[in-house]
Amino acid sequence: MTQGFTGANDNTGDVVGPGSSTDNALARFDGTTGKLLQNSTVIVTDAGEMTNASQPAFLANCTAQNNITGDGTTYTVTFATQIFNQGSDFDGTSTFTSPVTGRYNLISGMQLNQLTTGMTIGQLSMVTSNNTFQTGYNNPGAVMDINNTLAYLITVLADMDAADTATVSIRLTNGTKVVDIASSIRNTFAGYLVT
Repeated sequence: MTQGFTGANDNTGDVVGPGSSTDNALARFDGTTGKLLQNSTVIVTDAGEMTNASQPAFLANCTAQNNITGDGTTYTVTFATQIFNQGSDFDGTSTFTSPVTGRYNLISGMQLNQLTTGMTIGQLSMVTSNNTFQTGYNNPGAVMDINNTLAYLITVLADMDAADTATVSIRLTNGTKVVDIASSIRNTFAGYLVT
């Protein structure tokens, strides 16, 4: 028996949780005297599957956005359609704010239209408070498909402090401001706390 662990034995050898405990919830200690054992939002099923309704996680899509870049403009993408927003840490527009310090998996995919052959640099960036991660093509105009379309994908494991932010931006250069974000459910911004 742990010292100071009072009222937690039902005289059969079983440990008794708080009166309002949830079935299959992991117990946790709160670190104060008198009420050491508390319920938690971490659920472990009898089969061993674990979920946590408080774990930060979000997924959002964006609709078409026209004439955003092509001339070197860096455009912050708007993701107005939320699929889920567990923890309410995505603002419903463009920005995820980390609720706790940790490592976050952040992912974005974009389909861009109206590229031109002269465009020389194309970048999809994951911009966090601590770092800017980039992926792209040196000559996007040379690798676009026959419909002047090109897809970008970025996934990063980002070190974020509590209240740090993350957004997604697009930049293409050496042309005019004619590049569009396609109307596609594949245009996404997602993330979750890993550890």
